[in-house]
Parts: sequence; C-alpha cells; structure tokens
Amino acid sequence: MQNLRWIPSLLLLFTACLLQAQHLHFFPEKPVAGETVTITYDQAASPFANDARFRIAACAVDADQLTVTDVVVMAKDGKLTGQYVVPAAAKAVYFVPRSVQSEEEDNNGGKGYGTAVYQANRQAPVAGYDLTRAAIAGRHFSALRLERNEPEALRLMGEQFDAMKSNGVLLNAYAYMANRNKSEAAKAQLNGLIQKTLNDPKAGEDALEIALNLSDALEDEALAESVTARMKKRFPKGKVLWYEKSKGFFDGGMSPDDQKVAVEALAAMPKTKSMEDMYGSMVYRVASSALRSGDMVAFEKYSKMISNRVMRASLYNSLAWKEAGEGLEKPAGKLDLARKYSLESLQLVEAAMNAPTQAEMYTGYTPAEMKEILKSNYAMFSDTYGLALYRSGQAKEALVYQRIACEGQQFKDTESNERYCLFLEKVEGGVQALAAAEKFIAEGTASPAVKAQFKRLFSTALPSEQAADKYMALLEKEGKAKMLEELKKKMINEEAPVFTLRNLAGETVSLESLKGKVVVLDFWATWCGPCISSFPGMQRAQDAHKEKGDVVFLFVDTWENGENKEKNASEFIAKNKYNFTVLMDNDNAVVGKYKVEGIPTKFILDRNGRIRFKSVGYSGNPDALVDEMAFMIELAGQ
Repeated sequence: MQNLRWIPSLLLLFTACLLQAQHLHFFPEKPVAGETVTITYDQAASPFANDARFRIAACAVDADQLTVTDVVVMAKDGKLTGQYVVPAAAKAVYFVPRSVQSEEEDNNGGKGYGTAVYQANRQAPVAGYDLTRAAIAGRHFSALRLERNEPEALRLMGEQFDAMKSNGVLLNAYAYMANRNKSEAAKAQLNGLIQKTLNDPKAGEDALEIALNLSDALEDEALAESVTARMKKRFPKGKVLWYEKSKGFFDGGMSPDDQKVAVEALAAMPKTKSMEDMYGSMVYRVASSALRSGDMVAFEKYSKMISNRVMRASLYNSLAWKEAGEGLEKPAGKLDLARKYSLESLQLVEAAMNAPTQAEMYTGYTPAEMKEILKSNYAMFSDTYGLALYRSGQAKEALVYQRIACEGQQFKDTESNERYCLFLEKVEGGVQALAAAEKFIAEGTASPAVKAQFKRLFSTALPSEQAADKYMALLEKEGKAKMLEELKKKMINEEAPVFTLRNLAGETVSLESLKGKVVVLDFWATWCGPCISSFPGMQRAQDAHKEKGDVVFLFVDTWENGENKEKNASEFIAKNKYNFTVLMDNDNAVVGKYKVEGIPTKFILDRNGRIRFKSVGYSGNPDALVDEMAFMIELAGQ
C-alpha cells in the first residue's frame, strides 16, 4: 500500500493518481471554486455492492476549517451519481463514500478521493493550498479518512512553518507530532518561535498563549514556566488564569474536590472556542465523578452545566441504566430516578436531532449523518427507558419504547430483542411473542433467553418439548445460513500490517511466523466492558478450533491503563481462567497500524497473512459470536 505523499514536484500527478481509484471518479479533474463537480461511484464493483443505505459526503477543506455536506445521489445500473458545487473558500475537496448501516468506508486504500481546488486557468492550485495540504496531512487526515503519515506531515508542516506562525491549532498539531517523533528539526523551529515570542517585549496575549501551548506540547516545563511568568506580568487577569486553574485537571494532578473548585473558578471566565470545548469536557468529568460516588446533589448541579446536549443525554442514560438494574438480571435501584433521567435523555437527543449545535456535530460527519447517529442514540436510550418503565410495572408503555429501540437497531441487538419478546408476551400474549422469537431465531439475533422463551411457548401451544427442539434447530440452521451469506458479502482482502510483540511470558511472537495459518486478532483492554463480555464466547470459539492446529487466536492488549500494563492483563486473564495468548501492545503502535477506532475489534487473517474480515464491537450474544467466528475462520481458510 502506498502512502499519500504531498510532494510539490508531483502535484500534477496527484489528481491523476486519484483518478485511477477503483470506485470513485469526479469531473472536472481540476475543479475551480463555484464550479459543479460530478461524482460517480461504482457501487456494484465496490465492497458495498449490496448495501441499500449508502451515501457520499463532500468535504471542503482549508487550513482552519472542514465543512462536510451530503452529496445527493441517484442510483442507476449499480452506480451512484451526484453533483457538488465547490465552495468559494475551499482550497481542496474530498469525497468520502460510506455505509450508513455498517459505518464502513471506502477510503481508496488510505489515499482518499480528493483534489486541490484550482485557479481559473486550471494550471495551478489556488493560493493557500500549500498550507491546506499541510493541514490535511497534520490535522484533517482522520476526517478525510486518509492514512496517517506523521513523517510526511512533519515535512509538509515544516515547509509551511512561516505561514502557520499565527495558527495556534496547526502549530499545536505540529508540536505534538514533533515530540512523538523526536523530530529535532521541527523542535528547533518551534523553540525558535517560542523564544522569539519571549524576547518580544510587545508580544500580545494571543502570541504568548500559542507559546505556552507549544511549550506544553513539547513537554518543556522550564519553557512553559517562563512563558507563564511573562503572561502573568503582562496580562495578570487574562488567559493565564485559565491555564493555572485547569493545569493538572486531566492528567491526574487534581482530586475530585479540586476539580470541582477548578470548574467553579473557570465558569465565568471568558473563553475561546477551544477553551469552551475543554471546559465542557471538564464539567462532564466532574459530573461523571459525582455520579460514580453517588453524590446526586453534585451530579444534578454539574450535569446541568453541560451545554452539549448529546454529552448530557449520554450521562443521564448511564445513570438511568444503572438505576434500572442494567437489564433484568440484577435488582433495580431507584426507579423514579431511572425514569426521570431516561426521559430527559430522550428529550435532549430529540432536541439535538432537530437542530444540532456546531459543538454537538461530530467532526467529519454531515448533518444527515449526524441525524442518523442521534437516531441510533435515541433507539439505545429508548431501550433504557423501556426497561425502567417495565420494572416500574408499566409494561404497556415499556413495549412502546422497546419497539422503538429494536426498530432503531433493525432488530439486530440480541439483548434488546430479548426484552422486546418478554414485554410483548406480557402485553400482547404468547402468540405474538412466539412469532417474534421465531423470527429472531431464524435471523440469528436471538439470545439464549429468547430461545428458551420460544421453547416454552411452543411447547405450550403444542405440548411436545421434542417438537420444540426440532423446530428451533431448523430455525437456527436457517439463521446460520443467513449469517454465512451475509459474511460472504463482507469479505475483504487487505494487507495485514506485520508486527512483533511480547506475550505475558515475555516471549516474542511475530505475525510473519504464522504464515500458513488462519489468525484471529482480538484488540482489547481490561477496562473495556464489551471486550470482557465477549470473552466467554471467544473462549468457546478458541476451544472449538484447538484441535485443528491451523488456527491461532491472539488477544492484543492495547490502550491499557496504568503503569504496569502486563500486570493488569495477567491478573485479569488468571482471575477469569482464560487460556488466551495475550500480546502486549504497550506503545499502542500495532492498534494504530490496524487503524482501530474502538475496541473490541477483531481481524481474521487468511493463510497468506491478508485481512479477510474485520468485526467491530460485540452484540451481546455469545452463541452468535461463536457461530460468526467459525464461519469467518472457515471462509478465511479456504
């Protein structure tokens, strides 16, 4: 795979290379501002040939801003065609095709689909493009779904350093990369700028603020202290107060009580946009801490200070889920609180869905995509509200919200389906519940509890447990056949990044040494709830293949917390009596190579070391997980 390289001398080749992309083309090849670009995506030839819910996002980019909109597309003969008008301020435009349902994207092998915006004669890019392409490499790459290449980003940003000198956001990105990559050339540029600011007796507060941020990013405490002293002297009641009162908030330097004091002190202070974002995160952390400690007075106070309605709704849902018993197995807590906060979470999400603020928008997503995300949140929070209502004796009302939850998740979440079948039997009777359970079993989205309910209801209607067993076996067979067909459609063929890691015994394990075998990589961490929930099923899947000898399961511990990561992982595995081969990705390098955005994420590699499947998250159904793993391993091994 070739990394995207923004080399000035090869600029004219850039667009041509992108036009060789397999699935997406755009015309004209060198668009100018205000011009209409026609985009064509060959969906039939892409991995998303059978995806009915598919869209293309258009991204207009300049150094400081990324504006994302939906391309309205028409489908015909397996191709999607749409048009996009290039905004006047854009220096580059990119197009991101992605599935609404699976959230998978076509990123053209990490190169993306995009081009510079050109001058009217189409001979050269518009002014400001060089800085924009440096910003793309160093800041916007993730939103544009480009492969991360920090050495290249450092080179480009270094070339544009003079143009970046007043751009604190880009300079910060440059400084963090310089520190991570130990780039002495970049550090020299940044230190030179900081010293120049310190030596300028007329340096303004904004310039000093940039210098302080850069000192922090470079982890130069002495330099940061010098800049802080200068700011105190020149602007004693200015931004320096913000930094002093917020310092240590996120790195463990403050106790929960000190964090409350900091939040109170910063409440009325003037804030830039970045400060507002940071302050929102601080308030969220204080409210979360109050929730964990059971201090409901503090929770009520600080949660109301969270202006981002999506964040506040998520926090309210967490409280409601806990008080509702986190399902039907545990005893419920305070159901009045569960109902109150769950309903508020739904109201907040609905309000954000209708008119999201800029702070509530996810970077790189269009308004339509954001609405889809919030619809998904509404469905998930409806599941919580349905549970709270049911446990409060309001089964009829609970069924209404549980149906909303299941419809929003397309009846694919096994735990939600389980509650739906239970509520349905309570409200509408066994016949309706039996029909729903039958459907879920046939589609492979039934939990063990739904299967037991089906068996009970079937045996009641036809008093023969043996008949129920046989019929359920037929349904499960049908569900597995559907699962196999769906998995065949999801097969990919990508190069697997090689790595060598140590296991918990200190032995090195290299991926290359496993050529000729099917390899299952499971990225996880001890703090990850879905990872832990999936492990009983993964143990069963591993046990089912242990006699074959040509299938290897590797559990890659990554993003682990604490100083002694090996100790955390080892104690967890021993305590739960798993016989997994755990590899330690202590510097998070391997998880970065595999572009994992959330855990658990599993990759199934074929015998040639190529990725054939990628599976993100856990459905909550161990039976389905075992079946899915078996099918993916079988297909990858063929």
